[in-house]
Amino acid sequence: MIGTRSTTSSTRCRPESPTSTCSSRCRTTWATSDSRPSCRSSARRCANSSTCSRRPSSRARASTSSPASASSASAAPWWSAASPSTPPTPRSAPRPSQPSGPWSSGPPSSATASTARISISWTSRPSSTRSATTPTDGSSSASRTPSTPRASSRPAATASGPRIGAPTADAAAASVPEPARPRGGTLTDTETREYVAPPLAPDVRDALIAVVGADNALVTDDERDQYRDPYWYQEDRTYDSQLVLFPADTEEVQSIVRLANEHRVPLWTSSQGRNNGYGGPSPRVRGSVLVSLRRMNRVLEINRELAYAVVEPGVRWFDLYDELQATGNDDLMLSIPDLGWGSVIGNSLDNGMTYLPLGADYQAPCGMEVVLADGSLLRTGMGAMPGNKAWHLHKKSLGPTLDHFFTQSNYGIVTRMGIWLMRRPEAFAPLYLSVPRDDQLAQAVDILRELKLEGVIRGVPNLQNTITMAHQFPDELGTFVGMEGPASEDDLDALADRTGIGRWGVRTAVWGDRVVVDHYVQRIRDAWSEIEGSRVDLTQVYTSENWNEMTTFIEQVQAGIPSLDLMDVVPENLGHIGFSPVVPLVGAEVRHVADRIKELVTTQAGSNFVCAIFPINDRACFVVSSVSFDRTDREQWAASFETVKRLVVELGAEGYGEYRAHVDFMDLATDQYSFGDHAYRRFTRTIKDAVDPNGILAPGRHGVWPTAYLGGARP
Repeated sequence: MIGTRSTTSSTRCRPESPTSTCSSRCRTTWATSDSRPSCRSSARRCANSSTCSRRPSSRARASTSSPASASSASAAPWWSAASPSTPPTPRSAPRPSQPSGPWSSGPPSSATASTARISISWTSRPSSTRSATTPTDGSSSASRTPSTPRASSRPAATASGPRIGAPTADAAAASVPEPARPRGGTLTDTETREYVAPPLAPDVRDALIAVVGADNALVTDDERDQYRDPYWYQEDRTYDSQLVLFPADTEEVQSIVRLANEHRVPLWTSSQGRNNGYGGPSPRVRGSVLVSLRRMNRVLEINRELAYAVVEPGVRWFDLYDELQATGNDDLMLSIPDLGWGSVIGNSLDNGMTYLPLGADYQAPCGMEVVLADGSLLRTGMGAMPGNKAWHLHKKSLGPTLDHFFTQSNYGIVTRMGIWLMRRPEAFAPLYLSVPRDDQLAQAVDILRELKLEGVIRGVPNLQNTITMAHQFPDELGTFVGMEGPASEDDLDALADRTGIGRWGVRTAVWGDRVVVDHYVQRIRDAWSEIEGSRVDLTQVYTSENWNEMTTFIEQVQAGIPSLDLMDVVPENLGHIGFSPVVPLVGAEVRHVADRIKELVTTQAGSNFVCAIFPINDRACFVVSSVSFDRTDREQWAASFETVKRLVVELGAEGYGEYRAHVDFMDLATDQYSFGDHAYRRFTRTIKDAVDPNGILAPGRHGVWPTAYLGGARP
């Protein structure tokens, strides 16, 4: 029911089973899912796995395809009987010898800085430098009274003592950390400065826990370890929290913020905490208090006439989709990302992509409610007028428009947001466009751009290379091998030919009246026929009569039906880091950036080149490379992070900046935006000091640091 918190299960979901799923409607779940889910119903995740009812996985079905050119490739298409039942596995070339890492050269130096009532321990360390002596978690999660300080084998983060791995002798004498250096284009600029908050005083900790209740807080090390970045090397404690809180409503968020502001406690907020590949829920400042909004999971409104919904930040794509189905609004479509477990608001606030027409240039969000650093409440846009009837209908406002002010920022905590929906069209045609050879990538990008500019292709198509497409075609390509040693070009060509999938492929769709869909599908076939050996595959056109017959992931994701099917091919130990520059939608530009990324990933990280290209509008695209590694292999993990940091600097020097960045190198990514002696950074930091003078809200997020963390120096 709209406006009702969905917690009908009497068994409270515990962090001990973060990956189980069942058919109950329990939504009060805490821990990040750091391993592959074993089953899915409508993605209700709780401990009662015995009632599991798995959703069908996306698998290829018989399809209707047409060669896009007369010189079609001779290889059998992936769906034909001639295709091998077990596709060849790309040969793994020997991984380049990994650097032994900086652990052998001793721990990083440490210093301590303090300003007024804020004490920040910090360490400037080279990228990927980790202490080899970091202790493993030996704490107990046994029940205890909330006022009893937890005993832990980890050294406490203190303002006066050294942080883990720091020398105990004369470190630098209380020197104040300076803002990050201007972009220089050299690897000396890839060092990461670590900030460590002082431990919470017991009375402050207890007051914060009292706001949400002891059952809605993670206090012990074991509990909190299940709410951290699952792709970070787990023995490294650089981005640990010291408390996790799960408020149930806006009033509890306001109370937490007021307490934090009074006691100068850094907060790091997440909606679902599943921004994996960019840091998950882990904070930039170690020892921050994490505020997870998962319990704020109400769909507050669905307006059928005007096609929008209003949601809280804990509402996942699954939840909003299910609510639309349950309330008779199943003809309203939601533009979704690949995985349905994330937050509608959280994904939007980090500029996450979705694929339907409203996903282009982030058209869906409209109108926010925000808790500010002093605990007061702000409504953006038309919502600034009490009772305004166009709050979630009109994106601008009288005066400056503030909605984008709260994306990728740390100026407030968004507690509700409007999201635009799309009416289900008469017809829907999901398409797969193959690109047989790697050297045809630039041509494919240019054709795709023209189809976008002409309005033939709408939404956000997805152009992926062969390795990445294991997610789309698991029966043909098998388990995702991104973290394996790089395959040779010959092996990749052979795999592309034998499966018919190609070296690159585009996932896209056409929505509209049947006559329009048929016309645009033919336009796409004609344009794509310019690529020698290519094909355009269409399983079938879906209408109201056969809408529920969609079973494959490629079909469902472009129809706004969320799933977790991509996780089926993910190895248990896989981790990845997203490197995501914005590139002009020009074939030569995309080719150059892809080649630069591939060169470093295969030679420095020693893994396969994983790449997906997303035309976010008609003129620009994100070239997203998920640099993959075995998260239990410290050397591969460290080499992967070092590789991405090099990419940030080297491609930044060429004019390609990231659209989002991992928590470990947010400062480095921001540092590349150096026009006017970093005028943009100075401006964002000036705003930060004005709206959050104590610097409590997500300090350091995307390089926005309050003055208190810069030793009192003005930005």
